[in-house]
Amino acid sequence: MNSKFDKGGDSVFRTRLLHCLDHAGIPLKKIMKLRENVYLVYSYKDIFILKGFANKNRLLLQKNFTNYLRETGFTQSYIFYDEPANFKHSNSYFAWIEYIHPSSEKFSYKQVKDRQEGLQLLTKYHLAAADFEHLNKTTYNQLKKWKERLSLFKKNIQVLEKYVSQKILSAWLYWGYWAIEGMEKYEHLLWDDIHTVIHGDVAHHNFLRKTNGELYLIDFDLISYGPALFDYLQYGNRILPYIQNEDELWDYPQFNQYKNNRAFLYALAFPADIFREWNRIVRENLVHNHSYLHSIWKLTVEDLSKRMEFNETLAFKVNQQTNG
Repeated sequence: MNSKFDKGGDSVFRTRLLHCLDHAGIPLKKIMKLRENVYLVYSYKDIFILKGFANKNRLLLQKNFTNYLRETGFTQSYIFYDEPANFKHSNSYFAWIEYIHPSSEKFSYKQVKDRQEGLQLLTKYHLAAADFEHLNKTTYNQLKKWKERLSLFKKNIQVLEKYVSQKILSAWLYWGYWAIEGMEKYEHLLWDDIHTVIHGDVAHHNFLRKTNGELYLIDFDLISYGPALFDYLQYGNRILPYIQNEDELWDYPQFNQYKNNRAFLYALAFPADIFREWNRIVRENLVHNHSYLHSIWKLTVEDLSKRMEFNETLAFKVNQQTNG
């Protein structure tokens, strides 16, 4: 067998992988490590994603969920294979997943058409996932998650002041506290929204355009049961740096439906991206990654006035609704 392995994976791992492939009658050509516990496996006819999960229940949950999506008619994602067989290695449970051949045209939040298409796909996904029953119904709390992120950012301020002025950091902190205060006050409006299986990580890299041009939604590691608006909040936060003005946001029906939801308006002002990236820089000691550090610095400093202007309009809308 003329097979090639990269440096990822020890001999026991390779032996178990080969055994599963041999049993399924699939000759191995090459394997590449993409990231921790995720591999790209080439046979002479097919390509597979081999992914490790922390426990068997998590693997089965995602397999059942992606099968359920397919049964409901949502075909714009991958499925798990029954063959080759799953296997356990070093406390991880590995499963074989369909490989989606990507287009050279990558999905990007910088493009208006991609922002529109991503929202349409997310809505379609929410409708398909709504009646999935094999998930804890009380697993997700956006407010709690953001309060922890805000607290950690404040804790990291002393480190961050080496790169960003205290005045700018204080401005971001102000809107973080403003948003959390409003979300707490109107929390019931968050939970009144239609519940479904929310994706939980609508980053641009989890939208994948296939070679035929069709957009796919991938990576269900963070699925949980909760209000659909939590996904839209995260999506809105991620596109804010790229939209030209607030009118574009409300032109999307997915956001327009929440235009009079005070909790949603408060939440849109929460600088989740700023807090997330700076916390990551401190946690993973990425200060020596100059290109990454500079990109976050630009997002924090150069986009400040635009984001503050947007937040002021949100505050104005909230006051109108409160006093109207």
